[in-house]
Amino acid sequence: MLTTRARIFGVGCAAVTLTLPLAACSGGQSVHEACLQTNIALSATRVALDTNLEAEAQSAAQGGDIDLNEVYAETLAPGTEALERAQDDVSNSEVKEALDRFAEEYQAYVTTIAEADLSTYAAFHQLDPDSGEYLQTVDEVEATSLALQDKITAHMESLHESSSALVDVCKE
Repeated sequence: MLTTRARIFGVGCAAVTLTLPLAACSGGQSVHEACLQTNIALSATRVALDTNLEAEAQSAAQGGDIDLNEVYAETLAPGTEALERAQDDVSNSEVKEALDRFAEEYQAYVTTIAEADLSTYAAFHQLDPDSGEYLQTVDEVEATSLALQDKITAHMESLHESSSALVDVCKE
């Protein structure tokens, strides 16, 4: 009888000894588990960012008047949604910090696109290339395009840096 109790006690102590380090690891979630959740979100953002926004706009324009901001918002929304889910699911502090930084950068990119005045682009493509209005609009579209391109380039650099930091945390 004593040996049975000793065995049960020994098994119980072993179970506690094995589970304590796992539970103590970054709020109960391992880096590996957190990175699995994060990879799902990164895949969704990669798909959204790799989408050729210009091709999406041209495809949408086939039907007539379009709102480019709406087309782009719809294209980028799955990335935003995936990041929000991952932020809710990730509790590991190391991974969460890097994920939050990436999500912040992604949201800044989405906001820049959403706030851009893209109506000129849509109107421009509908103008007759031989008209005076077309020539007048060319300079405006070019200036707007260059300014937006500079912002997008800065966002892409920030997204690259923050995704690299996230990958580094997950490599450890």
